[in-house]
Amino acid sequence: MEGKTEFDKLMREAVALKTAQLSKARTNFDSWPQFHQAGLYYSDSFKSIRDSSTNAKIAAFEQKKNEGTELFKQEEFQKALFKYEEALTVFRWVDNKNKNWKNSGIEDSDLTVHNEEPNEEAKQCVIAIYLNIALCNIKLEIWKEAVRACDEVLKIDPKNTKALYRKAQAMTMPASSGINDYQDALKLLKEAALIDPKNAAIRQKITEFKDFIKDQTEKSKKTFNSFFKKPTYDDAAPQPKQNSAAEVEDMIQKGEIMVKDLLSNGQQTEAKNLKKKINKMKKYRRDAKKAIMDFENPSKEMLEQAEKFGLDLTDPLVKSELKRLKEQGIQPLPNTPRKPKEAWSGWFWILVIFVSALILMSYLYESSYDNLYNS
Repeated sequence: MEGKTEFDKLMREAVALKTAQLSKARTNFDSWPQFHQAGLYYSDSFKSIRDSSTNAKIAAFEQKKNEGTELFKQEEFQKALFKYEEALTVFRWVDNKNKNWKNSGIEDSDLTVHNEEPNEEAKQCVIAIYLNIALCNIKLEIWKEAVRACDEVLKIDPKNTKALYRKAQAMTMPASSGINDYQDALKLLKEAALIDPKNAAIRQKITEFKDFIKDQTEKSKKTFNSFFKKPTYDDAAPQPKQNSAAEVEDMIQKGEIMVKDLLSNGQQTEAKNLKKKINKMKKYRRDAKKAIMDFENPSKEMLEQAEKFGLDLTDPLVKSELKRLKEQGIQPLPNTPRKPKEAWSGWFWILVIFVSALILMSYLYESSYDNLYNS
């Protein structure tokens, strides 16, 4: 049972306060990638060889790396990642001067980072383990960690084609990746191709990304071009057997697709402006739905208005026909009587569609989206 005494309350507040204080004291540590934070957790793993020769350190590194590789072959990617992160601490680790940190917590001021790459062979060990860490994170779909591991390699060796290739993969594999991510990744692949022009995997990925970017660009253009046609009175009027409400819904959906395209191309301001206009359209849609009368439960005013048209809203046949018209998105009952030949029930939705079209057109005239594809 949860404690409800004043003491229990005080203790919970104290724990929350302590957690908040500790969090502020370790902001730098929390910003590190997981594989660098592991340098603290595994800091004692190779403590006995800190003063040993480079060859002894490389031997210990290779043993731990091989353990990870065996796990990787078994598709135990998380366990393999732990082994690779531990192997990294042979050359890169973190000391904590607070020996009781596991109980009292981690504070940035207590940490000392060690990077030890005494020779070229040790440096190649570090590059290899970062690449393995990146690959494990790709397999585990931890994209940000994979990108950061590749960045560590590129700090040491800016021309490392494996790091460029795997970073491009990690940038584009998430479901949220947009065309701008593919464009940035394509730049990395082109850089890798200049370094290793005979690499078939890199060339294939370049072709794949170019095709994707071209396809998405064409889709975006088609979406936008569908709004470039100036609306006319005939366009606004619902055609026979068309659902006017569905037309408005379609315009809203297309507008939201445009917003996503703009965001994926870094057009934040344009996307924000269009989103505001779409929200206005949604308001008109809600107002339109509210304005459609409830013929199942007609009000006194509706009964009186219908009587002017010679309609009896209590007649089951009349109610059935009005319900059918309502389901088609048509406002069956005009506000004022008309002669039979003049009475047409779609004017309300014409107004909604026309206003929606004007909103979209006003945005298109303001935006600079054409320049994006013509540049």
